[in-house]
Amino acid sequence: MVLSLSKLYIKSLMKKDSAELHQLVTNLTLSEKRYCTLYLKKHSTETGNRYLKLFNLLNTQQSYNSVQALKITGYQNKPGHFAVLKKQLYEQLLDALHQYDLFTNPEQKLLRSIHQCHLLMQKGLFNASEKRMKSLMKDAAEMNHYEALMQLQNLKMISYARKYYRQVTDSDLTQWRNETQQILNDLTTTSDYRYNSSRVYRMQYETGGRGKELALRMKNIIDTPAFNNEKTATTLRALLDYYQVKALYHFTNLETNKAEQYNAKFLQLLDENPLLMQLHADRYFSVLNNYLIDCLILKKYDTLEEGLVKMRSLPQMPAFRRLVNFEANVFRLGYLLELNYRFATGNFTEAYKAIKPITAGIKLYGEKIVKHNRITLQYLMAYVCFALGKYNDALDHLWPILQEPETAVAEEVQLAARMMQLLCRFEKGETILLDSLIKSIRRTLLKKDDTYDLQRAVLTFINTSLRNSTISNKQWEDLYKKADKLAQRKTAAANLNLFNYLIWIKAHCLKQSFAELWVND
Repeated sequence: MVLSLSKLYIKSLMKKDSAELHQLVTNLTLSEKRYCTLYLKKHSTETGNRYLKLFNLLNTQQSYNSVQALKITGYQNKPGHFAVLKKQLYEQLLDALHQYDLFTNPEQKLLRSIHQCHLLMQKGLFNASEKRMKSLMKDAAEMNHYEALMQLQNLKMISYARKYYRQVTDSDLTQWRNETQQILNDLTTTSDYRYNSSRVYRMQYETGGRGKELALRMKNIIDTPAFNNEKTATTLRALLDYYQVKALYHFTNLETNKAEQYNAKFLQLLDENPLLMQLHADRYFSVLNNYLIDCLILKKYDTLEEGLVKMRSLPQMPAFRRLVNFEANVFRLGYLLELNYRFATGNFTEAYKAIKPITAGIKLYGEKIVKHNRITLQYLMAYVCFALGKYNDALDHLWPILQEPETAVAEEVQLAARMMQLLCRFEKGETILLDSLIKSIRRTLLKKDDTYDLQRAVLTFINTSLRNSTISNKQWEDLYKKADKLAQRKTAAANLNLFNYLIWIKAHCLKQSFAELWVND
């Protein structure tokens, strides 16, 4: 019976093709990996250190390969032993992360110190425990950590009881009750705001972002007393939720100016409370990105530039280094903002200078960059090169996009890339390639509605030009009139955002460069 249970246990550990351990290893930050390596070396007396060997192997695998892992670790004939090894390594890594967090996470430091107060009390060192508790009360209050404050209040009452209430007056007990009640009130307020903010975020994910429909759904929450008056958010954590929800609502309602103001208040609150910033590093980064988007829309370019410098300095702070793929996220969001800023101001020369570090960053971070963002960065680099008349460079940056399998999430950008490839070949006079490109894009556009009539007009124009040795200025002007009329449709706005065909056509009409006309248009 014992043998049978043992086999069942091993079978449960195996979880064939399970990638949980691999996911844990690959999601570690570089500093966490260094710490885990030292931890595994310290806690194993084995010469070969099989735990470290497996850890290093999993760290090199882009996707979990159990066959390779069994072979390299020498367990191909002992799958049950390998399952136990995986389980033990998993638990050791969690222990290592716990130890690592104790040194880098102020919340964990606080909870550890509270446990130490309990230990001191168990050993009869009541004065030492109470002295430590007073200091921790201040830290917990500064962090707005009401759960920790409740633990400390309970420890205080345990201390009173263990000392048989010596030197404890009825006034002390009343004060304890009042303090506890205030903590509970603050905890309730904080929880209520977190509840309502979570409802708002759920609505956002359900509807997929921004628009009047989402704004109307959010209004039911925004109109409640809690979000009508800032003073009702009586704790810092509640105030963070208040600012973030208000900013999201106004951004959704196309009131960018108000959204920017609330995002600025959120950032200021955390800037003034560094300990709180450490606890909410992920939210700080998210709001900073939203704030910079607001500044871009509102054309507050000086503030945007300062914010980009600030964003790129965050990886130097320990609290932010703990976030998964943080440097990759700073890279992608920072350069997406910078390139959009350069486009908005028509500064293609400065945008071109950013291409080298962007290319290096895409190579460095690889799959850590969301596919849609990676393709967008590559497309924007191609756009910069096209605007400057560097068509060969543009084609180089378009090539990785064109090699990607078409997916719904990047469908529009991929189609825009194919159109830009066509325009590059046209500008270079490579007529032999144009015919096949036109046919390919036309097949795609057959599935599209009249939103893409502007692209169809451009395709027809280029196709007609293949039969003529030259294109007259009148032909360009006629195309511009037709394109301008099509561009008046509301549905054409998104396509013009991806590529401004009007400027391209007008540049040919006026014999000017695309970049020059962009600035003056």
